[in-house]
Amino acid sequence: MKGEAFTTWSSSAVKKGVWEVVSPADGVAVDAAKNKRAMAQLLGALSEDILMSVLMKKMAKEVWDSLKTRFIGAVL
Repeated sequence: MKGEAFTTWSSSAVKKGVWEVVSPADGVAVDAAKNKRAMAQLLGALSEDILMSVLMKKMAKEVWDSLKTRFIGAVL
């Protein structure tokens, strides 16, 4: 994933029904199967150098937040 692919992936996540995993509502439990799908989509889209920086994260939201900070900045 490069910076320009970040926006593309977020649109794809909405269409594939896994957006609520990377952006869950407060107090809502994350569905384990959807987290697994989101992780597979995210990790599969990453280049090896970026993958190594997020590989130990267990939740798609953690990966997403890390990528968001890297590609867009901490303020968003």
